[in-house]
Parts: sequence; structure tokens; C-alpha cells
Amino acid sequence: MPMKASDDFLSAVFDPAANYEGLYLIGLANTDYNLLLRDYSYMQFSLGEVDHVRYAYYPNPFLGSSPAAIAELDELRIYVDEGAITIEEYLAKVSELRKSQHPPLLRYENAPDQYSEFNHPCSHFHLGHHESNRWAVQRVLTPLAFTMLVARHFYAETWFSKAALSLFGKSQSPDKFLAETKLDCRILPHDRFSKEESLLFSFG
Repeated sequence: MPMKASDDFLSAVFDPAANYEGLYLIGLANTDYNLLLRDYSYMQFSLGEVDHVRYAYYPNPFLGSSPAAIAELDELRIYVDEGAITIEEYLAKVSELRKSQHPPLLRYENAPDQYSEFNHPCSHFHLGHHESNRWAVQRVLTPLAFTMLVARHFYAETWFSKAALSLFGKSQSPDKFLAETKLDCRILPHDRFSKEESLLFSFG
């Protein structure tokens, strides 16, 4: 189901002084997500008016996806659920598990009402915690397509594993499924992605 983020999260999103780690922790504390992944990264799916959609992947900035780190967080989350520790104590522990590198924040938007040729693509990605970069997309992504892109590019070890291949079966593969999912993403009309814009770089 589409979600509406908390006021705390929205305030942090639009605060130019907010850092990514703080934004991530606010979203985690307020359950501002549709999907919480095993590595405690999370995903958001929002719908607006006039075909406006927003999907986002917020990677965990504090730890890698090692089994030991995930097991420790799973155990701490159980303690929170049982009332043994507070959510503040849990978040403090998460913030101690720092990692020097992590995937970038990835957001996707389709915003027909904000379209401006060359200046503001109708359908676009935002890469990283930086508002003004917009990478044009020629299609309107579905939530499934966005999720599959995140899985393929940020969880490649699992995507290309034998377990994933067995999950999809002999007649299918993760990449073939992704290719079929792409076909469900409709191509933008010329009044939302001009022929001149198509001569520049864009995601197809």
C-alpha cells in the first residue's frame, strides 16, 4: 500500500542541514517505510495526484550485509519488541555499527505536473543525498520494476546466486524476469519526453 511519511521525516528530507545518517534513523524510528530489508535498509512507495509516484531506497549507512551484523540487529529488534530496550537504545546501537561505504540513496519520481523540457524530466532518478540531480527515464516505473533494479544493482551477490536461480526455476532467471517487468513500464508520450531530450543520455 502507498505510504505517507511522518512529519519528522518530511522535515528532515527538506532540511538542507540534515545529514543522511540522521534522516535514515528518523525513518527507521518512525517506521517510515513499506519494506524493511534484512540488512535494515528500507524502501518507500508513495502515490500522489495526476500520475505522480515516488519510490525510494534508503540503504543502511551503518553496516554491511554480513550475517553477523544482521543477526545482531535481529536480536536487538526482538529486545525492542519485548520491551527489554527502548527504540532510542536500539538506534544508538545501530549508529555505532558504522561502515565507511554504503550504496547511495536512490529515489525515483514520475512528476508530470513538474515537467519542464531539459530542466526537470517527468520521470527521473535521484542518486545520493542530493536534491537537484535528476537522471531522466523514458518510462514510468512500476513499484516492482524499481524493487528489482535495487535488488540487481545493490544485492548482486544474491541476485546472481544459485539460490536466486533455483527460486525462479529453469525456464526463468532473475534477469529474464526483470526484462519482462520492464515491459510493464509504459513509455512516456512525446509531450512528457521530447524527441530532443531523447538525443541526450537517459535510462530506457
